[in-house]
Amino acid sequence: MRIVLEHIWSDWRLSLAVTILMVAVFGLLCAWFMPRGPVTTSQALVSIVSSLLIGILAGFVMGTRWSMLITPVAFMVVFELARNGIEGPTVDNIHLSSMYGVIAFSTGRLFHGVLVLAPMILGAVYGAWIASSVGEGNIVPVGTFGLSITGLSSLAIILVVFLVAQPATTNPIINPGGEPISGSIAELISVPIGGHEQVLMIRGRSVDNPVLLYLAGGPGGTDLGAMRADVTLEQYFIVVTWDQRGTGKSYAALDPIETLTYEQMVSDTIEVTNYLRDRFNVNKIYLVGNSWGSILGILAVQRQPELFHAYVGTGQMVSPRETDVMFYEDNLKWAKQTHNGNLVDELQQIGLPPYENLKNYETALSHELAWNPYSGLNTSKEMLFNLFVPENSLMDRINGMRGLLDTFSILYPQLQEIDFRKDVQSMDIPIYIVIGKHEARGRAVLAKEWFEMLSAPSKEMIIFEHSGHRPIFEEPAEFASLMTRILDDNNIQFSNNPTHPVCFDTFLAPIAFMPDSERILVRAESGVQIFNLATMEEELFLESPTKLKRPTAVLSLKGDMLAWVLEDNSIQLIRLSDQSVIYTTHIHSDPITKLRFSPDGLKLYSASHDGWVKELNIDGQIVSEFQPYGGEVLGIGISADGETIATIPFDGPVKLWDTANYQMLIDLGGSGGYDTSDVAFSSNGQFIAADLATGLSAWDISDHSLLWNGINSMAFAFSPQENILAYSDISKNHDIILRSLNDKQILNTLIGHQGPVWELIFSPDSQLLASTDGKELRIWRVDGGELLYIGKSSCP
Repeated sequence: MRIVLEHIWSDWRLSLAVTILMVAVFGLLCAWFMPRGPVTTSQALVSIVSSLLIGILAGFVMGTRWSMLITPVAFMVVFELARNGIEGPTVDNIHLSSMYGVIAFSTGRLFHGVLVLAPMILGAVYGAWIASSVGEGNIVPVGTFGLSITGLSSLAIILVVFLVAQPATTNPIINPGGEPISGSIAELISVPIGGHEQVLMIRGRSVDNPVLLYLAGGPGGTDLGAMRADVTLEQYFIVVTWDQRGTGKSYAALDPIETLTYEQMVSDTIEVTNYLRDRFNVNKIYLVGNSWGSILGILAVQRQPELFHAYVGTGQMVSPRETDVMFYEDNLKWAKQTHNGNLVDELQQIGLPPYENLKNYETALSHELAWNPYSGLNTSKEMLFNLFVPENSLMDRINGMRGLLDTFSILYPQLQEIDFRKDVQSMDIPIYIVIGKHEARGRAVLAKEWFEMLSAPSKEMIIFEHSGHRPIFEEPAEFASLMTRILDDNNIQFSNNPTHPVCFDTFLAPIAFMPDSERILVRAESGVQIFNLATMEEELFLESPTKLKRPTAVLSLKGDMLAWVLEDNSIQLIRLSDQSVIYTTHIHSDPITKLRFSPDGLKLYSASHDGWVKELNIDGQIVSEFQPYGGEVLGIGISADGETIATIPFDGPVKLWDTANYQMLIDLGGSGGYDTSDVAFSSNGQFIAADLATGLSAWDISDHSLLWNGINSMAFAFSPQENILAYSDISKNHDIILRSLNDKQILNTLIGHQGPVWELIFSPDSQLLASTDGKELRIWRVDGGELLYIGKSSCP
């Protein structure tokens, strides 16, 4: 062996020939098995290791660092020639003059180079060093700089291996104790569809809930990340997000492209539907399609309507060719108005669509957000930007980008003859079309035309006021609310299926969470229940001497004392540690409307229909009392520092008072008027909100400026640790809105209550929110809006 190596090393032409032959065989094998480059995690890892070994052998055979250049060049030439028949933007000729071209080059060749050429070059360095160490004398010492570069390159390859090897995962649906909810489902699963392995993300709070299949846009788009951005739908449905053939996690199923037709995609949709029907033992599912997914959805429903409860289209497509023509016209008009001469010339040169060259579609269609801008657009919810979620591995993210190009280039030309106005004039199931108010006319106009002529058992068009082409993601709470209404329309019930069935006694009124945020107090007519949130078992029941007056029961911030109002209008203070009565006192002539503890728990404030506000000490003695004027006092609030009290009289404005002397500090205006009138301070003392006769109002205390008013609400609450205001919105299906006080933006919308919500309570750690409409008590996770439990006044 030594003699053979020395012979090879002695003749550079022989060592070069052996190296090129070896690399050529490797290139041919790669082109045969991975013509588009590595597309799976296992292929990527094998490519890195194999390339490193080939580089080491090449460097060792040549015995010179010239192998660092010759090896990758030989591989590229052989690989590109061998895969010449493969089609798609990511493997076609390189074009770096456009965004599509840059993405195609980066995902199709540059990333391939990182996985193959970089380790090959590094291997050549090590191979040449090994040759030198066994006697080949052509290696010149590289010095400290060379060693440093080699070491850093080695670390970079190790980092790439680490990143590539990270698996994709989807988090379980958990209860407040952090345990997966029994009966829930959260999985990424590969299923053989149409003869190819394709990936589904399946998530839902209960496997007994109805099934919803979502079809992403494109063709070639993946929306796993977008679907995970808001989890509200998971409370009511088993939500199935399908990475279609040639997209994202299913990119490996792209070839052979000859079988990738839109007719096959419709068949795949039917096959996925039947898999879900069998898997979850249901006769029908709900189908939701966005953009290209709306074409796929309509064709699937047209073919087999008996498989579906209803179809919901968002960003509905009707005629791709006519849509593209209208986009071209709007794009050209905008280019002329903005004096963009280069774009005008390009558009006039390529002419009207359709096009054979994908690059021309970029010119004609990719400027939509420039000529159709609208406030509230969040590009982070668009494709490509939503790839970075745990459900996608590094390879999935790369595939998500190249799939959008390669799959689009194959499927989109096949859609040019589709026009639902001619081909689909009737449907046999309920149809719901959701259009964003800011949708481009090329889609909106055609969707409305088709909708008007469409015949269906029932149909409805819904306009989302703050959306464009992707209303399902731009207004997810509104979309979830629509879907629950569609459930009602079809008489379909969802199963909350909490970890432990919850029964609350008689009257559903959350009082407060305990300081540990792990237990909640609920008021009944005959006393107060304390439930453990991890088990939802009753830990303690405090029975009252008489029926409790609604809604006057309050817990101290330390969680050591409870005050409630009895049937005879007397106030009773209870020590929770031993459930002993500290005092019982009768200090108001008319019914009490509110009780509030001071932050230190040493004082108790009461308000009454008699027009008085009174301050009691720990012994039940009246320390101070005053009349805010304006009649009956309906609400009081205490600032976090205990230095200010706010009052709402029945027929008077909201006023702030100094608790040291009860001198009025400021008149904020407004007026009470309803039994639900209340007032509260934010925990940082910066804001105050009040539920008034005219609706919910909020002020900035620093300058007493009114932030907003007139929201039709019956309940609100400030989060203790965050600047979040939660309030019910009667005008929006009794939804609960979570709004940031810093920028006034709506953070989330919690849906599901069937009646007006009249009580909201945050946990001390701001992680949970309890709400009640008198029929159900719901406990939500604030971050993400997940519904954790539903309590009912009677149990089955």
